[in-house]
Amino acid sequence: RIVLEWAVAATNAGDWGAAERAYRRLLERASLDTAYRDYRLTALVGVAGLASRRGDLAVARDFAERALQLQPGHPLAQRILTYVAEEQQRRARGETTYVEVGPFMPVR
Repeated sequence: RIVLEWAVAATNAGDWGAAERAYRRLLERASLDTAYRDYRLTALVGVAGLASRRGDLAVARDFAERALQLQPGHPLAQRILTYVAEEQQRRARGETTYVEVGPFMPVR
């Protein structure tokens, strides 16, 4: 729980590197036991969101898909995947768009 609080505090402070390190540490510590499922899900979506923020679409997609395996239909994971697909299309056309909405998700 302390690692999750660290991740959230770093995110709220805009310290994206520290936030991602904290979410990844949470993933390492949260076993596959169902008691830690919510922590694992939060960490997966957190890393996906931060990766999308820095433009690492492959990592964003990977972690969002892992979150959806854990909880099909997770709204933020789905939103991240939608953003990734749209951004890949924009990049293929030579366009770039980045407008931040919320603590994790950039959207056009």
